[in-house]
Amino acid sequence: MNKIKDKELLNSITLWNTFEKPTYLIQETENVINENSENELKKLFLNRLRFGTSGLRGEMGPGFNAMNVVTILQTTQGLCDYLLNTYGFIKCKERGIILGFDGRHHSESFAHVAASIFLSKNFKVYLFGQTVATPILCYSNFKKKCLCGIMITASHNPKLDNGYKVYAENGAQIIPPVDKNISDYILKNLKQWNKREEYLDEDFYLKNKTLVEDIYYEMYASYMLDMKNEFSFNYYKNANSKLSIVYTPLHGIGKKFVQGIMHVVGFNNLLLVPEQALPDAEFTSVVFPNPEEKGALDMSIELADKVKSSLVVANDPDADRFACAEKYKNKWRIFSGDELGIIFAYYLMNKYEKKNVDKSKHVFICTVVCSRMLKKLCEKRGFMYDETLTGFKWLINKAIEYDEIKQCNTLYCYEEALGHALTKHVRDKCGISALALWVEIAIDLYEKHLTFHDYLENIRKEIGYFVSNNGYYIVLDPNDIISIFNEFRENGKYKNMLGSYKIVNIRDLTLGYDSSTTNKKSVIMPTPYSQNITLTFENTAILTIRASGTEPKVKWYSEISGDTYEHAKTEINKLVDEVMPLFIQEKKYNVKRC
Repeated sequence: MNKIKDKELLNSITLWNTFEKPTYLIQETENVINENSENELKKLFLNRLRFGTSGLRGEMGPGFNAMNVVTILQTTQGLCDYLLNTYGFIKCKERGIILGFDGRHHSESFAHVAASIFLSKNFKVYLFGQTVATPILCYSNFKKKCLCGIMITASHNPKLDNGYKVYAENGAQIIPPVDKNISDYILKNLKQWNKREEYLDEDFYLKNKTLVEDIYYEMYASYMLDMKNEFSFNYYKNANSKLSIVYTPLHGIGKKFVQGIMHVVGFNNLLLVPEQALPDAEFTSVVFPNPEEKGALDMSIELADKVKSSLVVANDPDADRFACAEKYKNKWRIFSGDELGIIFAYYLMNKYEKKNVDKSKHVFICTVVCSRMLKKLCEKRGFMYDETLTGFKWLINKAIEYDEIKQCNTLYCYEEALGHALTKHVRDKCGISALALWVEIAIDLYEKHLTFHDYLENIRKEIGYFVSNNGYYIVLDPNDIISIFNEFRENGKYKNMLGSYKIVNIRDLTLGYDSSTTNKKSVIMPTPYSQNITLTFENTAILTIRASGTEPKVKWYSEISGDTYEHAKTEINKLVDEVMPLFIQEKKYNVKRC
């Protein structure tokens, strides 16, 4: 502390030291102060983790700009105060809140710290007594009619990260202006309310767990029963299937929930990757525990080859995402999120057409960065189609609008990042129910000597070949991200060429601009705090470029359709190779494609 000269920094660290902390965090604080420059310390202690619609997510460590018991405490005090002022004491006591946690370092302790805050204000508190999947926490929040659900998870992020995800009274993730309102309450409640020893032991776990209600087994059984009733799986057909499928939870908590739903489905031949079967906060065998990342499914594919299985399925560590790979003609193919999405949609359309429903009142929803395949298929078949901003908070709230206000029936929501909402009981993406339905589709296809590759070809014969090229850049400085997008905007003039490619339409959701509409305003709600631009080119290709809300990435999503796969692939790859370096300005900002 003696070496610190900056008074503002010194005051912030002094404030930090007034908070009670577990021994490991006290030691980490000392190490950070001794080993880092003032500039590095300013990043940790003068900035705060921003609370948004995704709650909190960041690297664990000391400081107000990291995930730790102090930021959990401050955030929960603000959320608690917001709920009391919004709903009143009686509703908070009767309906209460629900907390869950994944298998990451400190997740359980963070959940206990949050529980202690609500207990201090006499809330009814449900707290899962063991690790739980994010979709189960979401399901339970809706099922129990809680005022709020909180999941301690960083989903598929690297091992050093953790997060604090908030669900609203309607069961979905919070959306504006709720996030801003909660953030304001957090800033009003930064000082520690209670002494640690009132509710927590020295390691920051609850001393008296009888103060909370553990509903793990109740909700586990309830979820499985609701899935059984909603999907009406063909139990006996599935039980007699000779198909074998390899499954990995990628060191997460998916195993016990997937095994449970396989009993509901009736499928007995799901083979676990033993090295990745149990929760492991170190994620020992993968660099990034994200099924989208290259190499994440390598161990699963190795096992599948060994046992002569043609299918691999996976969840991310908190089991809200679902991924699949198939061996076709001796080559493994990992399906993209859009391919999974169109397969699920095609299956559901065929199913509901047999029921002779009013297709104009049955809805499919995806996000603005998804493939146009779903839109084309809906137009061809007569189903209703809609799209939203990226993120399941938007998808689910749009689905609720259709189901509860417009008296329609939302059949399916998906996003390209392997998120699928196939059940009405979970108002978020659910990798468990997605895996279950996928297994049943697989059994049906393979019994007919068909593959998912064949299934996709049938879809493409109907709507054409849509080929995408998606990827991202790592851009560590948030100011660089803003500069990159602003330089393309040219103060509202916007560039009309990128290299040899002419741009015919621009939609800038950051500013709410759309050159294709009469009033030049976007139909989709603007996102002023998130960079998001979609370009349509003269050759009909579409390219969306946006900044990630949870990672230091600028992502792109591009697509073009054609009569043949090869021609479309060549065209979209040429466009991305020429356009993206110009938009990002690789040399100026010293960034490379990942």
